[in-house]
Amino acid sequence: MGSVRTPGSHRLLAALTLAAVLAIAAWEAGLALVGPRRVAGPQHWHAAAQAVRASFLPGDLIVVAPEWASPLVRRHLGDLMPASMVGRPDAARYARIWELSLRGAQAPETAGLPVEGSSQHGPIRLTRYRNRPVQVTFDLVDAFVQARVFQHPLAGGADGEMPCWWGGPPPGPTRGEAGGFYCRGSKIERRVMEIDYQPRLGVVVPAEPALRTVIQYESIPAAAWQGAQLVAWFGLHDYYARKTDSGPVDVVVEVGPGQDRVSVSVPPQGWHRVKLRPRSPGWVRIEVSARDARARLLGFAAELRR
Repeated sequence: MGSVRTPGSHRLLAALTLAAVLAIAAWEAGLALVGPRRVAGPQHWHAAAQAVRASFLPGDLIVVAPEWASPLVRRHLGDLMPASMVGRPDAARYARIWELSLRGAQAPETAGLPVEGSSQHGPIRLTRYRNRPVQVTFDLVDAFVQARVFQHPLAGGADGEMPCWWGGPPPGPTRGEAGGFYCRGSKIERRVMEIDYQPRLGVVVPAEPALRTVIQYESIPAAAWQGAQLVAWFGLHDYYARKTDSGPVDVVVEVGPGQDRVSVSVPPQGWHRVKLRPRSPGWVRIEVSARDARARLLGFAAELRR
């Protein structure tokens, strides 16, 4: 037999329903009051940006946490955030780092660094950190025009070398189409790339079927080598190209003659760093190839630093 509800049980159910409705209403009213205070408005971003501008020095770095808020920061501080900053390989060359953060987030670049000062602008926390910077003695991306670029068949050695020739204007600080090295079926150029969903300023090298592409720097000043190590980063450019899933790109980085050599298989995701320790002045050689070259666009940045 089914249960029979008494008048008392009906009253209890009605009371519980009413209490639930009132609790939900109170919760929504609380959100309506507290929510706007947790959202950074234009006035908060403007105030934080003015605080940065008041003490910003050339060579400072601006970072954002969480990363999705970067477009909001660039809207207010974009003139202080050139492509060389936004597309940096890492933060090691910067002495001071300004961090604009929301809801307690912290950028990876500031982890473990000492705090010089901080201020609150509504929901935005502005913090300035002190970093111990490295000295960059030679930037291979900046010096890209000076490189010698050529290709040769994967099946052979240096025989059958095919030079790639520069065409177009050199890269500069202004916007506009710059030149590059033109090979058989591709253009090797310096540009802002999308690697692992982040902007990166570097050199993009399309892999070509059955060919190895070589970028060689032969005119590095002797002083740049003193006490320096070569640090290089590699990743695959362009989300739509990565979707082809046609395998990794093979890279060989060499400091010569006969000093240090590293081979890297660069997968579709990530921004991969390698280090080489030169023993004396020489040259840097980067070789790029792929067993399956379909839509394999390698991006790299590299520098001598101490």
